[in-house]
Amino acid sequence: MSFNWKSIVSTVAPVLGVAVGGPFGAIASKAIQSALGVEDEEAAIAEIRDNPDALLKLKAADGDFKLKIKELGIKESQLHAKDRDSARDLAKSKGIYFQAFLTSVFIGGYFGLFWLFFASSAPETVLNDWQRGQVGVLIGVLTGAIPQLLAFWFGSSKSSSDKTHLMNKGK
Repeated sequence: MSFNWKSIVSTVAPVLGVAVGGPFGAIASKAIQSALGVEDEEAAIAEIRDNPDALLKLKAADGDFKLKIKELGIKESQLHAKDRDSARDLAKSKGIYFQAFLTSVFIGGYFGLFWLFFASSAPETVLNDWQRGQVGVLIGVLTGAIPQLLAFWFGSSKSSSDKTHLMNKGK
């Protein structure tokens, strides 16, 4: 199993995490390396993997990075929008059929797992308790991915999230 450092960065330092995968990736990578006091990406990955203090440094670097992009006139929402747009641009250039195929496979697999989970309580199926647990975990993981699928096809819920945040702020 490989070490997913980008996922850790996205969790601890969300703005840097989005920037790393987008058009500002080189700038974000340099900010991460600078915060960790290393010279290259491999050393940064090792530092994130081996040193718990690196997470605190990443959190601080995320705040600094927010200030820098604000100074440059780049809004955080632009980073998120550019990240989403890259998937849509790929679909536009290559055709939507592959995305539609992947969506169909995802939905088919999702409901297939549901059937397997609930049908496995019937005596003729051969799933043991451990296997039922694994199928349940897979259903949970796939359920967590549904918002991304919906955001691709129907747009982002960012404006809805902002509206909810503003409504809660007034309370």
